[in-house]
Amino acid sequence: KYFMKNIGVIGATGNMGSAITRSLFETNSINIFSRNTEKLEELASELSSENIVVAEDIKDLLDASDIVILALPYNEEQKLANEIKESVAGKIVISISNPLSEDYSDLVTGWDTSSAEQLQATLSESHVIKAFNTIFASRINDPVINGIQIDHFFAGNDENALNEVKGLISSINHNPILVGTLEQSRLLERMAFLNIKLSAQEMFQWNSAFKLLS
Repeated sequence: KYFMKNIGVIGATGNMGSAITRSLFETNSINIFSRNTEKLEELASELSSENIVVAEDIKDLLDASDIVILALPYNEEQKLANEIKESVAGKIVISISNPLSEDYSDLVTGWDTSSAEQLQATLSESHVIKAFNTIFASRINDPVINGIQIDHFFAGNDENALNEVKGLISSINHNPILVGTLEQSRLLERMAFLNIKLSAQEMFQWNSAFKLLS
């Protein structure tokens, strides 16, 4: 059985942040924050739910949340990590970022690390989980394609945190697939990079998703 959680979404007005917020707010208490205060108020007004709380600042959001989703680009995620590391000690922090180069030609992290591993190194007392990064924003709330439920890959080091996130993923009708420890997030970020590259080449319409079949 799934139980309501206190979730904070930082970057809630971006494409991914708003899609994640829409997917979770009916079954969770969601604290949302964005520097675009106008769009933030518009999102809260649109959803019009007592489960949505607009945080005045990041500290208020962190204090009220047990799970924190950083719906931010790679560079902003890494920068914010240094500012919040004490506030998120002991909490689950979900990294959704893909560390793309400016021209989308490669990942700036190379092959020997990942954005999630770098985040965990900074947030040493938190439980960093890689999730949502292989799902386009257009598919978060539309997870069934031709009758087939999309797969949602995730990775992390802490068993309890992984179980919490697995439940979260299942609750939005995605099929959760644990790929292993946080080191495996290198693969997930490369998977996302492949999908992005193919969509940029107009092979898809930014609405494709992964499904493992056997």
